[in-house]
Amino acid sequence: GQLAAGLAHEIRNPLHAVRLNLHTLRKAAEGHSPLDPGELDQLANQSQEEIDRIDQLIRELLGYAKPNEPRYEDVDVSEEIAASIEFLGSEMREAGVEVETSLPEESAVVRIDRAQLRQVIYNLLLNAKEAMENGGKVRVSLQQFPGHVKIRVADDGCGIPEKDRENIFDPFFTNKEGGSGFGLAIAKRLVTAVDGEIICESNGRAGASFLIILPRVPQRKPRAGKQ
Repeated sequence: GQLAAGLAHEIRNPLHAVRLNLHTLRKAAEGHSPLDPGELDQLANQSQEEIDRIDQLIRELLGYAKPNEPRYEDVDVSEEIAASIEFLGSEMREAGVEVETSLPEESAVVRIDRAQLRQVIYNLLLNAKEAMENGGKVRVSLQQFPGHVKIRVADDGCGIPEKDRENIFDPFFTNKEGGSGFGLAIAKRLVTAVDGEIICESNGRAGASFLIILPRVPQRKPRAGKQ
């Protein structure tokens, strides 16, 4: 019911815009309100953008409701964080965002779908970038504990009000203009699927801080060689 109500709310505005554009085009076709080629092109482009937005919403809803079948494997979290940051490197630099990392030298292995882990990391990094319109710093750290690992992504952006933290992972809940609110909802679903946890923390500085806790794969002791 919550998803249906949210989807109806998000689709209503794009449909209303397309309806208004069609009304304007109909009046022009009937000769009541002539339009020049530039105006016709603008109406067509606006309508296409709204239709694309509806299509994207439906795709995100399907991705949340029925994610792709995961392929679980032992994954080194340090390597995946580094690879994700490298992949987004040029985009972050163009936005004036510096990514500072604190990663252990030793392996930190969890059992997870590699692509889904990267999807979660991408989401947090891109959210941090969008929260800092004039650039800034993102701090990504990884800590190991006997039974789990902790990934923390903190930024110097506009932050998240305390009253919104408990709702930030709900579908359709967003403070971003044009956002759907599915990014963090999908991230939470992927993390909890492997018995992990994702938390929106209170950040002592300005900005937002997200903590991901994932169960760690126990290190296997090497077998003793034959005498």
